[in-house]
Amino acid sequence: MNQPATTRKQRILAYAVAVFVVGFLFVAFIINKPPDNGQDTVLGEPNGSEGNKNSKVDVSKIITGLKKIIDEKDDVIRSLKEKAGAPTPKDIKDTKDGQCKNSICNTKEKRVVSFGLYGSDSRYTTGAIHNTELVKYIMPGWVTRFYVDGSVPKDVISKLKDNGAEIVEISDIKGGIAGMFWRFLVADDENVDRYIIRDADSRLSMRERMAVEEWIDSGKHFHVLRDHPNHNFNMNGGLWGGVKGALGSKMSELVKQWKSKDAYLADMEFLGSVVWPIVEKNHMAHGSYHCERYPDTIPFPTRRVNKEIIGGVYDDQDRPREGDSALLTEVPLKCRKHPDYIYG
Repeated sequence: MNQPATTRKQRILAYAVAVFVVGFLFVAFIINKPPDNGQDTVLGEPNGSEGNKNSKVDVSKIITGLKKIIDEKDDVIRSLKEKAGAPTPKDIKDTKDGQCKNSICNTKEKRVVSFGLYGSDSRYTTGAIHNTELVKYIMPGWVTRFYVDGSVPKDVISKLKDNGAEIVEISDIKGGIAGMFWRFLVADDENVDRYIIRDADSRLSMRERMAVEEWIDSGKHFHVLRDHPNHNFNMNGGLWGGVKGALGSKMSELVKQWKSKDAYLADMEFLGSVVWPIVEKNHMAHGSYHCERYPDTIPFPTRRVNKEIIGGVYDDQDRPREGDSALLTEVPLKCRKHPDYIYG
């Protein structure tokens, strides 16, 4: 199987660092090796002289610096990865699945990534298909589910099914619930133990997976993500999740009671007004920019790579929407996992 270009670049850079380390250690050994004639054969100064003393101090600093690099190898690898570039959704396909032993897949729970899908816009239909491919490698053990109506092309539905997705025909659900709310209905399914709500035009990512793992390990009932300066709502429509029964009420009933189902941002206003008061009592929130506004927020567990945005919008060619990354200013120090994570 061909390796992603980014992986090859990372290995080349890693080998370069290794050669650099070995080379400096060799030089350090030569400099500190006692000469046979009582002279420092490198600096031309007698042993014990001030010149030789200074040279040993310099070498010591070099060795200390190299040891620091080795001790901080994880940061070095992350830095190399950032320079080499992040994997695209297509690159992720070259990752082997079925080898996960941590909380993301080590479970008997039924776990669902829930989407709403309507219409034939390729931005959403292509995104839906690509997410059914990504979930196998990024979140093994999870299944994608799409709440759809008759406006979605049949060939798209067929492809989603072929990729293992569950399809729920919205015509089977009564009550006149608007399309942007369909994906929330997964919370009512008693056969689903854990769910996350996502947008069809975003892409699942490894950064997202690591945050979901922390949520699972925390034992909290709900998960909320805010990864962009514009994620300044209590809850974003496609960036939250929960566990079975935690709402305490039927999501379908809560939605039906909401007065404005078709207005712009109606889903987020609904979440903020109706669902957030429940979620707030028992949740984990990962955030990059608004940790001061939401004091319970914790930083994302991994450094942002190539200004990737969880919940970011992609077109049908897997290209991120122009302008979104330009808004990524330096993250407040309080919101960072590590001071060096300038962009979260």
